[in-house]
Amino acid sequence: MPDNSNLELSRLIKKLGISFKGPGSDALPLEHRENFNRIGAIGKKTPKDYQSDSTFQSNEPWRKQTINRAKWLASHAAKLVNQQCNEAGWRSSLENNVFHRFLVEVACPTCRARIWMSEFEAYNDLPYAEARSLQERRSRREPCSCQAEHRPRDSYYDVGGNLLFDDRAKESIMYGPLVDMQLPKKKPDRVFGLKKSKSFAKILDVDGTDSDEDSRFSPFKDCNDPLLFPFLIIEAKPEKMSAGFQEIQTQTALPIWELLKLQESIRNDTLRESHSTSPLVWFFANRGDS
Repeated sequence: MPDNSNLELSRLIKKLGISFKGPGSDALPLEHRENFNRIGAIGKKTPKDYQSDSTFQSNEPWRKQTINRAKWLASHAAKLVNQQCNEAGWRSSLENNVFHRFLVEVACPTCRARIWMSEFEAYNDLPYAEARSLQERRSRREPCSCQAEHRPRDSYYDVGGNLLFDDRAKESIMYGPLVDMQLPKKKPDRVFGLKKSKSFAKILDVDGTDSDEDSRFSPFKDCNDPLLFPFLIIEAKPEKMSAGFQEIQTQTALPIWELLKLQESIRNDTLRESHSTSPLVWFFANRGDS
């Protein structure tokens, strides 16, 4: 028997003109093409390529850690296959490790230099003056210079004041009243966004006392520590219970749409003041038991 809630969602998605384009589609936005090309290049890089490209220096400890993490993930995934682990087991065992970078400090609490630095930076498509400023800031970033025995280990337990990201799991997203009235109660498995740091709050002119202001930047209900500008959404389904990726797309289409709308509204507010790129939300869908 078909799921009536999914039928309702499908009708609403069609009414709003939402559709998913498959890999290789010509519908890829021009504004994001270079970033997608870089993502493709990362996907083609093997551990052997990475090791041959990199010289492991004592002041760049994250490079060796990257190789070790990749080996650990592959080994742990193989173990879960042998255990015939279910969806919950896969997620609890691997998800935080896959998204490790969003959950840990990037700056040493002692010297404030970088414990980790990205080797695949986002494409810099800003106007000339802003692009040059960003390039200069990137060039000034230095790796942590603390002695090895005192250097943070890039783990969840390293305490620092520069956490940039945060996440929410199974929380309801706020929609406009016309959509909300028609919407079955579905909650995305997990959403990542930016953490409301003091510096970020100052930039956005949000002082933490006006919850109405926070709603301009977050799709979640009022709270003291809102998740700002969500940019990544994760949805998983067990293989035995799922009708396939189409079901995952149907359930996640409106949350993605709402996150894009939020980014677009901020872009429209600031477009006259500065350059602002096109909205972008990353969507990770996975399904299956072993």
